[in-house]
Amino acid sequence: MKKGSLTIRFIVVTAAVALGLLGVFWVNGYFDTWNSVLKVDKADITVNIAKDGIAHIHENEFYTFTKPYHGLAPYMDLPSGVRLENFKLSVKGAKIKNETGRVSQNGFNLRVYLNSGYNIPKPGGDRVSMVLNYDIIGGVQSGSNFSQFFHKFWGKGTPSWIPELKVVYKFDPVYKIKDVFVHPVDVPHSIVRNGNTFTIVYHNLPPNAYAEVRFVLSKIDVAYFSNINKSYGDIAKIENSYVGKVKWIWLLGLVLLALAGVIPFISFYFFGVEPKIELHSEYEREIPYSDPPALVNSIVKRLVADPDSDGFSATVLNLVDNGYLSFEGKGAFKLQPGNKSLSEEEKLLLKLVIKPYTVEGIFDPESLKDKMKGNISYSKKFLSDYQRWQVEVGLKAERRNYLITYGNTLAKSLAIFILILSPILLVTSLIMGGREYPQIIQVFSWFALVDWTVAWIMLMLPKDVFGRWTKTGREYYLRWKNFEKYLSDYSLIKEKPPESVVLWDQYLIYGTAIGIAKKVSKAIKEISPKGMENSPLYPAWTDLYWYAAISRLPYYASIHSSESSSSSGGGNFGGGIGGGFGGGGRGGF
Repeated sequence: MKKGSLTIRFIVVTAAVALGLLGVFWVNGYFDTWNSVLKVDKADITVNIAKDGIAHIHENEFYTFTKPYHGLAPYMDLPSGVRLENFKLSVKGAKIKNETGRVSQNGFNLRVYLNSGYNIPKPGGDRVSMVLNYDIIGGVQSGSNFSQFFHKFWGKGTPSWIPELKVVYKFDPVYKIKDVFVHPVDVPHSIVRNGNTFTIVYHNLPPNAYAEVRFVLSKIDVAYFSNINKSYGDIAKIENSYVGKVKWIWLLGLVLLALAGVIPFISFYFFGVEPKIELHSEYEREIPYSDPPALVNSIVKRLVADPDSDGFSATVLNLVDNGYLSFEGKGAFKLQPGNKSLSEEEKLLLKLVIKPYTVEGIFDPESLKDKMKGNISYSKKFLSDYQRWQVEVGLKAERRNYLITYGNTLAKSLAIFILILSPILLVTSLIMGGREYPQIIQVFSWFALVDWTVAWIMLMLPKDVFGRWTKTGREYYLRWKNFEKYLSDYSLIKEKPPESVVLWDQYLIYGTAIGIAKKVSKAIKEISPKGMENSPLYPAWTDLYWYAAISRLPYYASIHSSESSSSSGGGNFGGGIGGGFGGGGRGGF
């Protein structure tokens, strides 16, 4: 593999890994955490559910400001049928200078200023606590054959880890609790019951994750309630599905992680081990085979694929060498009658790409580029003709059956599958699930990064890593690579240079085909073989402007031919996972 090609592949993989790492940070809310001016130390919440259905809630939240700050920014939006009353807010450890925002029956969204400007926290941070007291009406819901109290006691709008989140529910004796379901289930937590009092404690709740509890009650009539159009059976299905998904999610993640390691190994072991070939010499000083340069480019440089711009450039040079073109000026070519036999690849290039785009017998890449600007149909026509030539040469290379690509196809297909599936799974889990499984998402995001990295490496590896050359193909490939070594080693060429200008011409043509035109051109200029000025390729020996003009032509056509160049998650209140009333967020500004 060329050093330049290897560098590009390394850069692509590095950039992809960096992008994947940014994705992991985003999925887990790390950017929000790093940008936040505070962290939550702990939260203690008490909820008293009276016999009339009103929930009296007391929140005591402890914060440490770690960056310059104004104050606190609590908010909460309530669903239809639920309303807020008797709201009170106080702060300990600091004085409230000003308070802006709204408090209504629908919730609150406040800015609580603790200073007149920015406060610079002292070393270790400024510690304050915020106390909220409010009543919720409509939190008790009445279904067809059950009642419930479904409370989101911590919202996903808090950009901080919560080391300890404790909430105590005290139900009046009139309530008969049948079941208790907490979400999320994957974060360490405990539930302790003492009569009609329940203590729920979460440890290390991730940033931007919510926490909620669903108390399923026997059917009860209370003065203040809201309705839910579901039965107890519907709720049971939702909760069973939520818990049941955990094992399948773990299984899927482990399978994807295993595939990223197993498939490459299988692909290489069964399809990528090359046959042993014994060559007589480490270098090839003569042209190994008489194949046309486009075919050599397709097989050797492109590993049995459509030829690239180097194959195009080498074929143009060969047309010059055979008398069908001649240099006209710095980077243009003039059509000539020619009298030598041509390969099918050269005939096709003349027919499709050269002759139709000559003006007064001159094929001028720079003029073509200018004509392509703003002319989409012309650019598309050239690109289509060029690609027809590429495809024909590529098919001819494939028909030789030099390279068995089953393993490469398997490995690259898996890589593409992983690259598509990994971000889709992560984003979908956030959008559709609303962070139903925050800790699993954290673990899987790192699994996904491993898969993502392996997939990009697999995608960037050459075709013959997971594919396998036949014995004939392997010999063909290695002899051309040995010829490349010879052309790339200036000391060898200088020690034993070709004896004829004709052979120098062939060196330049095939050196261009395998991607080392600049090295061969440098060697020619250094050695200055006798009679070089009589060669039809003499202008190509002395200046590489022709190479830049030809090789970039397909790229320009491609640029100017483009038009563009000119579930259970979420749900309504009371139903699905994440549908508890309350939530919102606690943060600073």
